[in-house]
Amino acid sequence: MKRIICVFLSALLLLSLAACKGGDKPAPTEAPAAATPAPGETENPYPTQDPARAGFDPETDYDNRFAELIIASMAETEDAYYLMSWGTQFLHYYDKHTGDSGVLCPRPECMHDDGPTRADLNQCTGKIDSPQASLSVFGDRLYWVDNSYEYRDFCVFSMALDGSDKKLEAKLEISTEEYQPQNFWIHRGYVYFFSDTQKVIDGSPTNLCEIVRESIETCEKQVIFSRYSYMTGEWTLRFIGDDVYIQCGFDGADGSIFEHGEPRTVEDMKVLEENTVILRWNPYMTEPEVLIEEPSLNQPECDNFYVETDGTVWFVRHRPEDPEVNFWEEDYREIDYLCRRDPDGTVTEVFDSVIDGELYYMRNIYDGGMIMKQDLRAKEGTAVMCITDLEGNIIWQGDLPTAFIERVPAGASKNSMKHLSPNILLCERSGFVACFNISFPNDETHPSRQYYVRYDITEEGLVETYLAESKVVIYHE
Repeated sequence: MKRIICVFLSALLLLSLAACKGGDKPAPTEAPAAATPAPGETENPYPTQDPARAGFDPETDYDNRFAELIIASMAETEDAYYLMSWGTQFLHYYDKHTGDSGVLCPRPECMHDDGPTRADLNQCTGKIDSPQASLSVFGDRLYWVDNSYEYRDFCVFSMALDGSDKKLEAKLEISTEEYQPQNFWIHRGYVYFFSDTQKVIDGSPTNLCEIVRESIETCEKQVIFSRYSYMTGEWTLRFIGDDVYIQCGFDGADGSIFEHGEPRTVEDMKVLEENTVILRWNPYMTEPEVLIEEPSLNQPECDNFYVETDGTVWFVRHRPEDPEVNFWEEDYREIDYLCRRDPDGTVTEVFDSVIDGELYYMRNIYDGGMIMKQDLRAKEGTAVMCITDLEGNIIWQGDLPTAFIERVPAGASKNSMKHLSPNILLCERSGFVACFNISFPNDETHPSRQYYVRYDITEEGLVETYLAESKVVIYHE
C-alpha cells in the first residue's frame, strides 16, 4: 500500500446477438462432480482435483506465462509472437523464422495504425483494442475478451493466426452496474475476471473486489471470492488444471474510517491495514482454501506470483529496511523477500533483494528464476537488472543491452530515453521479452511508441533481438 500511498500523496458463435451460446472453441471442460464420501468419512472441504485433469492442455488451458499482464498482451505459437501494449489497440506479430513483424492484418491495402481516419483504422483486422491478459491461442486461433463498442458488451472474439476470419464468439452479458471488470483470463471454456466495482456503504465510498467465473456457453456467473477494499490493486490468477490460484490484496475498509470520509493526511492513510491473501479454488469446492493470509505493506504485484504444478507457491513479501523511517521520508526504502509455500503449508523466506550490497526490486517470478530491477534512476539510458535462480544464485547481472534505441526516431522525450523501464511480458528459463514505452510529446497523432525486445540468456550474457514496434493512435476527428 505504501507505494500506492506515495502516488496518492505527491465471450462461441451466437445464434442471436442477444443470447450467449457456445461455439466450437475453446471447448468447455466442466469438471466431474466430486466423489461422495464413504460412510463414516468426513467430506474434505478443500478437495484436490482429479489427477487426470491436472495436466496442461494447450487446446483449452490458459498459459500462465502471460497471466500477470495488465498494461500489455502477449501470446506465442511455435512460429510467432503476438504482442500488444496498453493504448496501442493494434495487435502486432513477430515471425520467428523470417524476423518479419507488423500489425496482424492480412489486407495488403490496409494502412493499419497509419490510417488517416477513424473509419480506416477500424477496418484493420489487427485493431482488437484492449485484451490485456485474455489474449490466448487455442488450436489454430487467437481468442480474447474486449469491451466492444459495437455490441455494447464485453465479448469473446477470435480470429485466425494470420489475422483473418475475425469472429464474435460470445457476448458475456456483463452489467457494468454489477461488475467493473479490470482483467480477463480464458480457461477450459470459462472466462474468469477480476472486477473492481465502486460502491457506497452507509454513505461511505469503497470498492467491491471480486473474482468471477463465467461460462462462455451459458453466461452463468459464479463469484469465487470477494472483499471490500478502499485502496485497490490488481488481483491475479494462475491455473493448474482445474485448480485456480488467486493472489489478492485488500484492506476491508470504506471511507467511514477517515475523519472526513476520505483520506486527506498521512495519518488518515495509516489506519488502512493491507492484507495479502493467496487462495486455491476448484469446481469441487464451495469456497476457496486459504493458503496465505498475512498483513502486508503493499498490494501484491501481479508478476510476483508463481505456482508450480505440484502446488508450490512463490510470492514476495516487503519490509522496510529501517522500521524507524516513515514511508513518506526520503530515506525510506523497502526490501523484498522471495518466499516459497510448500504443499504441506510450510512457508520459507528464501532470499532478499539486496544483491552484493545493492538494493533491487523483485519484479517477475518465473519457472526457474527471478528478475529484479534497480530504481530507474540508478543509471541513465539503461536498466540495471539482476536475474537469479529461485535459490538466489546469480544467473546474470548488469546493464540491460539497449541496441533497439537506434530504431527510435527523432522527437523522443529526453526523460523516457534517460529512464528506460522494461515492462516484462514473458519470462522463461531461456530468456525474457520486454516492452519499452517511449514518449513523443510533440507528435499529436502518435504520442508514444512501444519497442518489443527479446533477451536470450546465454553463457556470454544477454543476447538482444528486436521484435516489433507499435504506436498509440490519437483520433483527431
